[in-house]
Amino acid sequence: MAKIKANAFKGSPATKLILKTKLLKKKTVKNALKGSKINTAQVKVGKKSTNKKIKKAYKKFFTKKVLGRNVTLK
Repeated sequence: MAKIKANAFKGSPATKLILKTKLLKKKTVKNALKGSKINTAQVKVGKKSTNKKIKKAYKKFFTKKVLGRNVTLK
């Protein structure tokens, strides 16, 4: 998956998001979690070293200003 549409999880009862992609960018996740209950996002891409690298990149744009909601990245 390379894009998460705005308000994609609006009204969803889910509280956790598991990311299994390396392709997300700042502009492709804009306002994706606005109106949702998700408070935790977990990166599961491959090896532990790869996860760490991707998590570091995602941390830069997984902010309230970009996503529309505060999220803890694990």
